[in-house]
Amino acid sequence: MFSPAAVPRSLSYFFLSALFIYQAAGVTVQAGHSADTPRPTARAEQNTRAAYATLPLSFVPNAGQLDARFRYVAQMGGSGFYFTQREAVFKFPSKSGGLVLRLGFVGANPGAAIASQVAKTGTVNYLIGKDPARWHTNLPTYGEIVYRDLWPGIDLVFRGESGQLKYEFLLEPGADPENIRLAYDGAQ
Repeated sequence: MFSPAAVPRSLSYFFLSALFIYQAAGVTVQAGHSADTPRPTARAEQNTRAAYATLPLSFVPNAGQLDARFRYVAQMGGSGFYFTQREAVFKFPSKSGGLVLRLGFVGANPGAAIASQVAKTGTVNYLIGKDPARWHTNLPTYGEIVYRDLWPGIDLVFRGESGQLKYEFLLEPGADPENIRLAYDGAQ
């Protein structure tokens, strides 16, 4: 039988800090504190954020937890990556509240399929608000997403690698790399 008293104090700090991170990432988690439950220290929160930043990047399908335009989302180290039919949107933290960079696919196939590949073992839960009907649980995670036939004979693959978001183009024989045109919005 599980006893809350059996949980080491350091694990309690980690758990409470993890709740803080998930809430900061846009996921609302309700947790009660009693008078005898210590709040995590600033150092514990900082350590948890650092540990969270080293987690491998995973792509999560949008099952209603996000705006319907977004097909997939990935989060890493405080940054968010959102993938729509026509662009990839990158949100980076900054002291001024955040920087948003949009990567548009100029002249691309508007009907290009966005698919996930390389299934991972972990799942993600979005517990948004107090109404369980709005919660999204056990969402699968993936190591890559691919825009298939974004331009004739050209796929675009996004993946996490060495703590960074990477993308590459895969060209079929005879595909023209001159068709690849990207537009950056938000860059200085």
